[in-house]
Amino acid sequence: MNLEEDLSKHLIDSFSEDFKFVDIYKNSLEFRQLQFITSVPFLGKHPVNRSSHSKNEIKKLLNHPLLSSEKKALSFNAKKSYYYSYIGIYRILGDFEKNCNYTKRWIEFIEKDSAHLQTHSLDYIEGMVRLLTYHYMLKRGDELLRCYNKVNAFFTTLPQKLKTKKCNTLILKSNVIQLYYFAESNQFLNAEKKIQFIAKENDYQKLIDKDTLLSFYFMSSALYLIIGQYKNAVKWLNELINTNEKKIRQDLFQDAKILSIIIHYELGNIDYLIYLVKSTLNSLKKNDSKFKLDSTIVNFFQKEIIKNIDETKHALAFTQLKKEIEEIIKNPSEAKALNSFDYLVWIDSKIRKCSMAQIFNERKASR
Repeated sequence: MNLEEDLSKHLIDSFSEDFKFVDIYKNSLEFRQLQFITSVPFLGKHPVNRSSHSKNEIKKLLNHPLLSSEKKALSFNAKKSYYYSYIGIYRILGDFEKNCNYTKRWIEFIEKDSAHLQTHSLDYIEGMVRLLTYHYMLKRGDELLRCYNKVNAFFTTLPQKLKTKKCNTLILKSNVIQLYYFAESNQFLNAEKKIQFIAKENDYQKLIDKDTLLSFYFMSSALYLIIGQYKNAVKWLNELINTNEKKIRQDLFQDAKILSIIIHYELGNIDYLIYLVKSTLNSLKKNDSKFKLDSTIVNFFQKEIIKNIDETKHALAFTQLKKEIEEIIKNPSEAKALNSFDYLVWIDSKIRKCSMAQIFNERKASR
């Protein structure tokens, strides 16, 4: 072996580990770049609406060489980007079933190595809460509850030093998701207990992200309206309304103002109701609201309720309002408003003179 060959072999032997590290680092960066491409539409305040053309571009990423096999990812961080790239792609494509499956695979990868569960406990909790969210979206109650119990049990076993603020935020978010599930599955007693549990958490208002916190306020208020605890409904709605208006999504703010009108009607606060109706009509006009449902409900209170305080004559007016709303929600964009609060159930409760909870329970029993 000549001197040049000997020197070359020496350098290769000496720096082989460094070369290996460079390859791993380069691989990790390539996967991070791929993950970034699939997450760009969700980095802003709200997801970007994607055209069919751009969705087709995203679909092409499914054939990307790096995504052909998990083995292409050479490190923990690269494997994380591998799974999150798939999750991002299917989130853009609206395929929550595959989203759910790749989230499960990411969690299973972490669970294979007990060391990962300690060194990457935040990644694990984040993945579990993500999975919890997909079970909620896919209306899988049993899986949601199992996932909730599993992630909360894991959190309780963590050493105190690993229970970071981010971990606490994620665990609190898991409780908010469970609240949504209880409310939407008509488990009103469990939902009320969950609200009380979240409210007792120290600094919960600082731990939960703003959009989730405001949705929590609205959901809590709507729940108490459903079960007839109107003062508690006002309390939680005021938490939302008293937030700086500029920090609230306009659609949520309008929903809150309409819900406030309904609650104060139930409380018999006619003088304040008059103010709310006038204020909300001005707000709808100012913001040039395109939704007919909102203006129909508020105008109903102005023309039929405020000008005719005699409740014995309200039933007929509510019957007419129901017909109008049923016609309006034939438009899918208008029907989405009922996802926040089912105005038709409230109207039926006025016509039938019963609680909203009774009507929801009757619906559930008839399915």
